[in-house]
Parts: sequence; C-alpha cells; structure tokens
Amino acid sequence: MSTWSVNRWLVFALMIGFCGLFLETRYSHMRLVMVRREIMGWIPIYYSAFMGAACFLALVFWGRRMRRFLFWACMAAMGIGYLGYSFHSNNDPVKTMQRVVAGVYTSAPRVQPVPPEVAPLAFSILGLFGVFACGERLQAYQQMNGESNQRQS
Repeated sequence: MSTWSVNRWLVFALMIGFCGLFLETRYSHMRLVMVRREIMGWIPIYYSAFMGAACFLALVFWGRRMRRFLFWACMAAMGIGYLGYSFHSNNDPVKTMQRVVAGVYTSAPRVQPVPPEVAPLAFSILGLFGVFACGERLQAYQQMNGESNQRQS
C-alpha cells in the first residue's frame, strides 16, 4: 500500500468536516424543515451529505478527474455557505457581521432567539480548504519536491 499524499489527508479531513456539518445541520434544521416546512432548510443537509460522499469517492478513486470534480464541488460549497449566511442574516450580511463583532465585546444577552448568523460560513471555510487540497498548484509543487527528494536519496 502506497502512502497518502498531503492532499489525500486534507481531503480525508474535509470528509470528516462535512460529515460533522451534516450531523449538525440535520439536528439544527429539524424544526425548520419538519414543523415550518421550509424547503431551504434542506439545502445544507443534502449538500453536506453530498460533499461527504464526494470526498469519500475522491479518496477511493484518487485521480486528476476526481480532484477536479471535488475542486468545483468545493467552489460550490463556498457559494452555498455565503447563500446560507445571507439567509441567516436576513439579506443584510454587513450589518449582521458588525453586530456579531460587536457582540464579541459585550456581555448583553440576546432578546430574541435568532438563527446563528455565521454558522453557514462553515461551508465556505470547508470549501476553501477543499479548493486548496484539490488545486493544481499544490499538486505540481508536491510532485516537484517529490522528484527532487528522490534524486537526493
């Protein structure tokens, strides 16, 4: 069995992250999708499950095509993260971020229960992580360093 590259380990960590995100969004969106019957609540649930499965398939069938597919899927995850952030912030992301940053420095409790504003950005962070893991530049850099290390030994 050959050893895994850094990219494969990053995709493995990405798979764990998306599986954890699936469990968290499934739990936190239950009231939204079951009681209020809002279809938008299913988007992060389905997409995180899809990304967990895509990362698993990328690990099993590791190759250029699969990395390219995963690259574009992670780009879409970044967009879905921003879309969720926009929904959670009632389409005013700048004011929401100002409120979140100000809330870090104050100890005043919230009056109304609202959805977590920055939680959907976890999709964007994991997507960015996946873009780096599947990017062509990192692959070329590792191949170049691998060849130079083999010449030295």
